[in-house]
Amino acid sequence: MENVYIKKGIFAEEAFRNFLAKKFEIAKYVFLKDNVFITDVSKDSDYQKAFNGFYLVRRNTEWREKYYKCFQKVKMHEPSFCNIISTLNKELDGKIEPSFSSKMLATINPQMPMEQYLLLVVLLIIL
Repeated sequence: MENVYIKKGIFAEEAFRNFLAKKFEIAKYVFLKDNVFITDVSKDSDYQKAFNGFYLVRRNTEWREKYYKCFQKVKMHEPSFCNIISTLNKELDGKIEPSFSSKMLATINPQMPMEQYLLLVVLLIIL
């Protein structure tokens, strides 16, 4: 497909890429992914704010403090979906958080996004 020239010398294809990047907050995800191992996520309020905004975390302060404490703890130990969900379950007073476990894993290891969560949902439906 040929590029169609539009205002200010921007090609339609480039404009569309820019639109998608802004719409899906690609820069925020890249920031989260690139900084997850070089910051203490349990203490870095800027990182937490970016994570909360990108993944739409709408939980109370106590929950978020426990979540980021777990995040910091598990990120250095080759985390798996099962490890994360179990750790969160212990730290969050018995709550099972598959969605937030999946979000944490997808940030730590971009090769493992949401697939583990979907598998768990299928297994829960079957059982």
